[in-house]
Amino acid sequence: MQKCMISDDNTSSDILGLNTEKNVLNKNRDISNNTSVVVDIEFSILCEILSRLPVKSLMRFKFVSKTWLSLIQKDLYFIDLHCKRSRTLRPALLYVIPLKIKDQNNPFRVGDKFFLTANLSFERRGKRKAEIHSTRKINLFTHRLPADVRIYNISTREVTPRITSTLLREEVEKNSTCWRPSYDITYKLGFHPATKEHKLLCMCRIYLCETDYEYELYQVLTVGDNTWRRIDWVSPCRLDFLQLSVYANGSIYFCSAFFEDGDPKFLVVFDVGSEKFRTIPIPFILDHQPLDSCFWMRRAYLLAVDGHVAILRRMNNRILKLWIYKATNLDDAEANWSEDIITLPFSWDRKRCLSFSNVEGTNQIIMEFFGNRKRRVNSVYLYSYDWKKKTFCEVKVGGIPASVPDFCSVKLFTAFAESLFPVQKTES
Repeated sequence: MQKCMISDDNTSSDILGLNTEKNVLNKNRDISNNTSVVVDIEFSILCEILSRLPVKSLMRFKFVSKTWLSLIQKDLYFIDLHCKRSRTLRPALLYVIPLKIKDQNNPFRVGDKFFLTANLSFERRGKRKAEIHSTRKINLFTHRLPADVRIYNISTREVTPRITSTLLREEVEKNSTCWRPSYDITYKLGFHPATKEHKLLCMCRIYLCETDYEYELYQVLTVGDNTWRRIDWVSPCRLDFLQLSVYANGSIYFCSAFFEDGDPKFLVVFDVGSEKFRTIPIPFILDHQPLDSCFWMRRAYLLAVDGHVAILRRMNNRILKLWIYKATNLDDAEANWSEDIITLPFSWDRKRCLSFSNVEGTNQIIMEFFGNRKRRVNSVYLYSYDWKKKTFCEVKVGGIPASVPDFCSVKLFTAFAESLFPVQKTES
């Protein structure tokens, strides 16, 4: 294949055959009065074609012309269109597999990670398959305090410099004299559809073991600006920082920790655009469902279903209930929740673990099923559930590379869509 170089802007039309289209459109008419129309048509056709291609191809096509380079790297309309097409046309799965390391001299050193992405597609007879199509080993950075973060786009391989939270660093230094302070820190990524901006929300719970006291800190940054802003807010309930959260339609949703008896039950909502929190009370009918005696299975799961937040709970080893929230009735809170019953094709008992991930832009919910809490990449069973058709099918995963050690466990499994969104600001 010949090496592509940046060329004059006219070459982009020739490659797609758009000059022929332009000649037909301009035949027998005054071009001077219709130039803008022709340009708009060419631009629309170009976006329609390129938005359907994988990121790997687009990374090469940046060198076709300066126009294509600007379109692929900077045009937010095209980047957003490509992301939407990726969700519907090329849904995928993502595995994050950490490599174990030991460094006694630096307890904050982070080990390298494998990122595996797999295309998700249908086979005959309703079966699905997921074929590993990319493997990337990421060399993560070393941090000295739990206040550093880097944002990485695994599709484009773009990464930000180290972003340090001054607020968290000050809290760490302030508590340095305390006996064994500990920190629960989680980061959640959200998207503002109107401005096409991603924002990173940081939630930190600090434990002071000497006084048996804990408190929480919240801060947010706009990806590209990379400057943290503090959010003053006190949660009305104890949130499950690490598990019960999901992004849906411009907001990040959190849930009361483990739905414990006696605690208030809320959905806590962070609006990505306004950067403000609000709460949605969970109705009595959802909270007081007849559950079985397995306490460790009584927790709730949050999903995004059809652009709405949903709560999923295990009723017994075969039955799940899914409640989808749609704010349509201000007078009757229970009327905003619709119920769906899911019958599993397998038994979910104490010997097996189950996790859930919604495939955005589709009707599919991926269920990850593994035994004895050993989450090995070669010993995980996947099922796809179509919540509209109420049908299950097993997902066969193939193409796992030999470079991934068998002893490593999967740290994160989720549905995935390729994205061109930049993580650093680009010059106009």
